[in-house]
Amino acid sequence: MSAAHPTIQEIAHAAGWDLDDPQAVRQLQAHNWRDVVPADLELVVARVDLGSDEALGREQGRRPSAAAQLVDYAVLRLIAPLAHEIPQWRAWRDANEPDELIAAKAGTLDAIVRLALDGLPGRPREEVLEQQLVEAARRWRAGEDDRRVAAALERSVEWFRHALKVGRLHLPPDRLRRADLAREAGIGLATFDGAWSRRGVLPPPDGKDSNVSWWWRSTRRYMGHRDAHARLPTLPSQVA
Repeated sequence: MSAAHPTIQEIAHAAGWDLDDPQAVRQLQAHNWRDVVPADLELVVARVDLGSDEALGREQGRRPSAAAQLVDYAVLRLIAPLAHEIPQWRAWRDANEPDELIAAKAGTLDAIVRLALDGLPGRPREEVLEQQLVEAARRWRAGEDDRRVAAALERSVEWFRHALKVGRLHLPPDRLRRADLAREAGIGLATFDGAWSRRGVLPPPDGKDSNVSWWWRSTRRYMGHRDAHARLPTLPSQVA
């Protein structure tokens, strides 16, 4: 488990980075974000002082999710170049060394040490997520888009989509996009579009996210029954 605080791990995961993976940490360092951007630090310090994304959003005149997204980007830029040093910071703190001394040893700011080890206050923990999951599941089943479902969890849409992708969150029934349908058929997306979409066989989408169409699994099974009649590449009605 990473030495970074769980809220920092979540921000990294949502951006596609695993702080437990040495290769991923090296790739983060390769972004050359070594210099601290004052605006990033000012934003994160304000977020920590105010205690919640909602409070920061009110101060900035933004939605909480928009404020959270800006904070997440700033956190990643501040933490990424130093991610490989965080285990040592944790060890020094466990040895009761003050954050100011840890920062001096690491050649960074004590605010960044506290950010890495203490995280962001007021971010939902898993038990809060569980309480909000009922509303998120209702919105999902109602066909609402990702942003609305993520808002029910008080998380950014980027966090939500990453959680679905890596299996940290599961909301039935499945929503399938064109790439999913093509993959299940064992054909390329261009072939799928030519065989299905452009010939008018594909039924109307059940919903859209940012103008990207998706279909429920039940609609997908119906499509499987139409294959033989349409003389098109067969789509198995169940995932293998």
